[in-house]
Amino acid sequence: MAAKYYVTLTDFGATQIAQAHDVASITLSQLVIGDANGIPYDPITQKSRTALINQRASVPVQSVQINGAVTTVTATIEANIGGFNLHEIGLKDNAGKLIYIGNYHGGYKPAIAEGAGGELTISIDITAESGKDALISIDPNLVTANKDWVIKNFASILALTEVDERLSAAIVTLASALTPFMVKSGFMMIWTTPVCPSGFLECNGDIYQISEYPTLFAIIGNTFGGDGITTFAVPNMTNNFPRGWDHLREFGSFQKASSIFMGDPTTTATRIPTLINTLDDSSDTLRNALNGEATTIDPTHVTVLSSGAELFDSVTPVQATMSVRPSNLALMFVIKT
Repeated sequence: MAAKYYVTLTDFGATQIAQAHDVASITLSQLVIGDANGIPYDPITQKSRTALINQRASVPVQSVQINGAVTTVTATIEANIGGFNLHEIGLKDNAGKLIYIGNYHGGYKPAIAEGAGGELTISIDITAESGKDALISIDPNLVTANKDWVIKNFASILALTEVDERLSAAIVTLASALTPFMVKSGFMMIWTTPVCPSGFLECNGDIYQISEYPTLFAIIGNTFGGDGITTFAVPNMTNNFPRGWDHLREFGSFQKASSIFMGDPTTTATRIPTLINTLDDSSDTLRNALNGEATTIDPTHVTVLSSGAELFDSVTPVQATMSVRPSNLALMFVIKT
């Protein structure tokens, strides 16, 4: 007895398979469904068709199983597709051509919008004489997993998920363990090449946008320059020596260079040698290596320049020279962003 509901090759599909032989394969990629305008038909009488009579939807081929001489093609019609009686089905290739045409029992497929609906999985068996020439194409971006697929693959998916979770936990643990050893934003270091390393900025007083380095700005603010609203500056260590903070002057304050020169052999009590200390703070007293800190000044032996910012101290005439600049080595100061 002939099958009541079945699929058969269309004329186009038969031609394609005849031409393919062993050189190529027919690629089936879409299941199409329709209502045939409410009039059922025998597929064998419609082999010349290139499309369903009234196609209502198209869904991707979901899976293929080969069991001996039979290839089973499966596709799932989602719950949001419906509102018609299903009378006709077909399989198209990846070029959109109808390869197989078939009929269906005419059951009503409700849509979820109607208040009741669900997925409908259709399985189509293709016999060996045609199935051997069919290569099922699956689009992983469109295919929906049906219940059987989930049951068969759930165990392996769960195993991979558990491995992923353990790996993620290990990464978090490792990151926590390494955090104390990582260089934090705001740390200054001395770098031994003329090229600033990645993740650092040269301490040259440059101005930067806060949006570029928000983490660094959150730590140093505009202590070293910038408006503190959109910009900030890094410390300027160019041609400067670092000074330990005494907790008295403002943190990050700049102090001008000082210098002392001696050595005039003709110095007398009324002709003092040149001792100059250029101060950034006029309240500081002058300190020199020979006389200690000057707390009093004999006006007959002191010359005050017009700026009023220089102090001079009379000393015992000595033929000598003194400088406050030590020998030094030029390296690059950098700060972690």
